[in-house]
Amino acid sequence: MAEWQGEFIKVNKMYRNYLKIFLPLIICLLPLTSCKQATEIAGHPTEIFPLKVGNRWIYQKRTITLSDSIVALSIDTMSITRSDTLQGHVVYFFNNLIIPIYFTREVALFNQYDGLYLVRWSWLITKPPRPPDIDKVLKYPTFLNDTLLFEDLIVLTTATSTKFETETKSYYCTQYDFYSDTSKIMTILMAPGYGIIQCSYQDGNLKNSFLLKSTTLK
Repeated sequence: MAEWQGEFIKVNKMYRNYLKIFLPLIICLLPLTSCKQATEIAGHPTEIFPLKVGNRWIYQKRTITLSDSIVALSIDTMSITRSDTLQGHVVYFFNNLIIPIYFTREVALFNQYDGLYLVRWSWLITKPPRPPDIDKVLKYPTFLNDTLLFEDLIVLTTATSTKFETETKSYYCTQYDFYSDTSKIMTILMAPGYGIIQCSYQDGNLKNSFLLKSTTLK
Protein backbone atom coordinates (compact mmCIF):
# COMPACT_ATOMS: atom_id res chain seq x y z
CA MET A 1 0.00 0.00 0.00
CA ALA A 2 2.77 2.42 0.95
CA GLU A 3 4.52 1.71 -2.34
CA TRP A 4 1.32 2.41 -4.32
CA GLN A 5 0.75 5.69 -2.43
CA GLY A 6 4.32 6.71 -3.13
CA GLU A 7 3.85 6.16 -6.86
CA PHE A 8 0.58 8.12 -6.79
CA ILE A 9 2.24 11.08 -5.05
CA LYS A 10 5.09 10.99 -7.57
CA VAL A 11 2.72 10.99 -10.59
CA ASN A 12 0.54 13.70 -9.08
CA LYS A 13 3.58 15.89 -8.45
CA MET A 14 4.79 15.33 -12.04
CA TYR A 15 1.34 16.27 -13.39
CA ARG A 16 1.36 19.51 -11.37
CA ASN A 17 4.82 20.38 -12.69
CA TYR A 18 3.61 19.86 -16.28
CA LEU A 19 0.66 22.17 -15.61
CA LYS A 20 2.97 24.85 -14.24
CA ILE A 21 5.04 24.70 -17.43
CA PHE A 22 2.38 24.31 -20.14
CA LEU A 23 -0.67 26.13 -18.77
CA PRO A 24 0.86 29.64 -19.07
CA LEU A 25 1.98 28.73 -22.60
CA ILE A 26 -1.55 27.64 -23.57
CA ILE A 27 -3.03 30.83 -22.10
CA CYS A 28 -0.55 32.95 -24.08
CA LEU A 29 -1.38 31.16 -27.33
CA LEU A 30 -5.17 31.53 -27.01
CA PRO A 31 -5.26 35.22 -28.11
CA LEU A 32 -3.13 34.37 -31.15
CA THR A 33 -5.55 31.61 -32.16
CA SER A 34 -8.53 33.91 -31.69
CA CYS A 35 -6.90 36.63 -33.81
CA LYS A 36 -6.14 34.14 -36.58
CA GLN A 37 -9.72 32.94 -36.68
CA ALA A 38 -11.05 36.51 -36.66
CA THR A 39 -8.68 37.43 -39.51
CA GLU A 40 -9.80 34.45 -41.60
CA ILE A 41 -13.46 35.33 -41.06
CA ALA A 42 -12.78 38.99 -41.87
CA GLY A 43 -11.14 37.86 -45.13
CA HIS A 44 -14.57 37.01 -46.53
CA PRO A 45 -16.35 40.31 -47.31
CA THR A 46 -19.62 40.71 -45.46
CA GLU A 47 -20.58 43.67 -47.67
CA ILE A 48 -20.73 43.64 -51.44
CA PHE A 49 -20.04 47.37 -51.88
CA PRO A 50 -17.23 48.99 -49.82
CA LEU A 51 -18.83 52.23 -48.67
CA LYS A 52 -16.55 54.82 -47.06
CA VAL A 53 -16.17 58.53 -47.74
CA GLY A 54 -13.20 58.99 -50.07
CA ASN A 55 -13.50 55.66 -51.88
CA ARG A 56 -13.01 56.12 -55.60
CA TRP A 57 -13.43 54.03 -58.75
CA ILE A 58 -12.09 54.95 -62.20
CA TYR A 59 -13.79 53.42 -65.25
CA GLN A 60 -13.25 53.19 -68.98
CA LYS A 61 -16.59 54.17 -70.46
CA ARG A 62 -17.51 52.96 -73.94
CA THR A 63 -20.61 54.07 -75.81
CA ILE A 64 -21.61 52.08 -78.89
CA THR A 65 -24.56 51.81 -81.24
CA LEU A 66 -26.87 48.81 -81.34
CA SER A 67 -24.78 47.58 -84.31
CA ASP A 68 -21.63 47.83 -82.11
CA SER A 69 -20.10 50.89 -83.77
CA ILE A 70 -18.09 52.92 -81.27
CA VAL A 71 -19.53 56.37 -80.64
CA ALA A 72 -17.36 57.55 -77.74
CA LEU A 73 -14.61 56.48 -75.36
CA SER A 74 -13.99 58.32 -72.10
CA ILE A 75 -12.83 58.00 -68.50
CA ASP A 76 -15.41 58.30 -65.72
CA THR A 77 -14.72 58.66 -62.01
CA MET A 78 -17.17 57.55 -59.33
CA SER A 79 -16.43 58.54 -55.75
CA ILE A 80 -18.17 58.75 -52.38
CA THR A 81 -18.32 62.38 -51.31
CA ARG A 82 -20.19 62.31 -48.00
CA SER A 83 -22.32 60.28 -45.62
CA ASP A 84 -25.40 60.95 -43.52
CA THR A 85 -27.71 59.10 -41.14
CA LEU A 86 -31.19 58.18 -42.33
CA GLN A 87 -33.65 56.07 -40.35
CA GLY A 88 -30.84 54.54 -38.34
CA HIS A 89 -28.68 53.74 -41.39
CA VAL A 90 -25.45 55.42 -42.48
CA VAL A 91 -26.02 56.22 -46.16
CA TYR A 92 -23.34 57.23 -48.66
CA PHE A 93 -23.62 59.78 -51.46
CA PHE A 94 -21.80 59.58 -54.80
CA ASN A 95 -20.63 62.30 -57.15
CA ASN A 96 -21.35 60.14 -60.19
CA LEU A 97 -23.13 56.82 -59.69
CA ILE A 98 -22.59 54.85 -62.90
CA ILE A 99 -25.78 52.82 -62.40
CA PRO A 100 -28.54 54.70 -64.29
CA ILE A 101 -31.14 55.99 -61.83
CA TYR A 102 -33.76 58.20 -63.48
CA PHE A 103 -36.18 60.86 -62.18
CA THR A 104 -34.28 61.44 -58.95
CA ARG A 105 -32.78 64.51 -57.39
CA GLU A 106 -30.25 62.64 -55.28
CA VAL A 107 -29.30 59.03 -54.53
CA ALA A 108 -27.38 57.21 -51.81
CA LEU A 109 -26.45 53.61 -50.98
CA PHE A 110 -26.04 51.54 -47.83
CA ASN A 111 -25.27 47.91 -47.02
CA GLN A 112 -27.44 45.64 -44.93
CA TYR A 113 -27.04 42.02 -43.86
CA ASP A 114 -29.16 40.91 -46.85
CA GLY A 115 -27.85 43.15 -49.61
CA LEU A 116 -27.32 46.60 -51.06
CA TYR A 117 -30.00 49.27 -50.63
CA LEU A 118 -30.69 52.33 -52.74
CA VAL A 119 -32.10 55.60 -51.35
CA ARG A 120 -33.74 57.99 -53.82
CA TRP A 121 -35.02 61.50 -53.35
CA SER A 122 -37.60 62.48 -55.96
CA TRP A 123 -36.99 65.45 -58.23
CA LEU A 124 -40.58 66.52 -57.52
CA ILE A 125 -40.90 69.36 -55.03
CA THR A 126 -43.81 68.76 -52.67
CA LYS A 127 -45.10 70.29 -49.44
CA PRO A 128 -44.46 68.71 -47.06
CA PRO A 129 -41.32 67.19 -48.64
CA ARG A 130 -41.80 63.64 -49.81
CA PRO A 131 -39.68 61.10 -47.86
CA PRO A 132 -37.07 59.23 -49.88
CA ASP A 133 -37.74 55.81 -51.38
CA ILE A 134 -35.62 52.99 -49.92
CA ASP A 135 -35.34 49.72 -51.87
CA LYS A 136 -33.06 46.72 -51.92
CA VAL A 137 -31.37 46.73 -55.32
CA LEU A 138 -28.95 43.78 -55.02
CA LYS A 139 -29.27 40.62 -52.94
CA TYR A 140 -26.13 39.63 -51.02
CA PRO A 141 -25.25 37.00 -50.00
CA THR A 142 -26.88 35.43 -53.03
CA PHE A 143 -27.05 32.14 -54.88
CA LEU A 144 -27.35 31.17 -58.52
CA ASN A 145 -30.82 31.97 -59.96
CA ASP A 146 -31.87 34.05 -56.94
CA THR A 147 -34.39 36.73 -57.93
CA LEU A 148 -35.25 40.11 -56.49
CA LEU A 149 -38.07 42.44 -57.45
CA PHE A 150 -36.84 46.03 -57.76
CA GLU A 151 -39.72 48.30 -58.76
CA ASP A 152 -40.96 46.78 -62.04
CA LEU A 153 -37.64 45.05 -62.75
CA ILE A 154 -36.52 41.52 -61.93
CA VAL A 155 -32.91 41.23 -60.74
CA LEU A 156 -31.57 37.74 -61.45
CA THR A 157 -28.30 36.34 -60.07
CA THR A 158 -26.78 34.61 -63.11
CA ALA A 159 -23.27 33.84 -61.79
CA THR A 160 -21.48 33.69 -58.46
CA SER A 161 -17.72 33.80 -57.91
CA THR A 162 -16.97 33.94 -61.62
CA LYS A 163 -13.44 35.07 -62.52
CA PHE A 164 -13.27 38.33 -64.47
CA GLU A 165 -10.06 39.80 -65.89
CA THR A 166 -9.38 43.52 -66.19
CA GLU A 167 -6.22 45.22 -67.48
CA THR A 168 -4.66 45.28 -64.02
CA LYS A 169 -6.33 42.64 -61.85
CA SER A 170 -8.51 39.54 -61.65
CA TYR A 171 -11.74 39.64 -59.64
CA TYR A 172 -14.20 36.99 -58.52
CA CYS A 173 -17.56 38.50 -59.32
CA THR A 174 -21.26 38.03 -58.80
CA GLN A 175 -23.31 38.80 -61.91
CA TYR A 176 -26.71 40.47 -61.67
CA ASP A 177 -28.94 40.80 -64.74
CA PHE A 178 -31.84 43.26 -64.73
CA TYR A 179 -34.91 42.31 -66.75
CA SER A 180 -37.91 44.32 -67.85
CA ASP A 181 -40.48 41.68 -68.78
CA THR A 182 -38.31 39.27 -70.77
CA SER A 183 -35.76 41.82 -72.03
CA LYS A 184 -32.40 42.17 -70.30
CA ILE A 185 -31.69 45.87 -69.90
CA MET A 186 -28.64 45.94 -67.62
CA THR A 187 -25.84 43.71 -66.33
CA ILE A 188 -23.72 44.46 -63.27
CA LEU A 189 -20.62 42.53 -62.20
CA MET A 190 -19.91 43.05 -58.52
CA ALA A 191 -16.79 41.87 -56.67
CA PRO A 192 -17.56 41.68 -52.93
CA GLY A 193 -15.28 44.06 -51.08
CA TYR A 194 -14.35 45.95 -54.28
CA GLY A 195 -17.65 47.17 -55.77
CA ILE A 196 -18.75 47.47 -59.39
CA ILE A 197 -16.27 45.88 -61.78
CA GLN A 198 -18.39 46.25 -64.91
CA CYS A 199 -21.77 47.78 -65.66
CA SER A 200 -23.47 47.75 -69.06
CA TYR A 201 -26.93 48.94 -70.08
CA GLN A 202 -28.91 50.16 -73.04
CA ASP A 203 -29.96 53.79 -73.22
CA GLY A 204 -32.26 54.37 -76.17
CA ASN A 205 -30.37 53.52 -79.35
CA LEU A 206 -27.01 53.40 -77.55
CA LYS A 207 -25.29 50.92 -75.24
CA ASN A 208 -23.05 52.12 -72.42
CA SER A 209 -20.39 49.99 -70.76
CA PHE A 210 -18.19 50.85 -67.77
CA LEU A 211 -15.10 48.73 -67.05
CA LEU A 212 -13.07 49.26 -63.87
CA LYS A 213 -9.51 50.51 -64.39
CA SER A 214 -8.43 51.29 -60.83
CA THR A 215 -9.72 51.82 -57.30
CA THR A 216 -8.78 53.77 -54.19
CA LEU A 217 -10.41 52.15 -51.16
CA LYS A 218 -10.09 53.21 -47.55
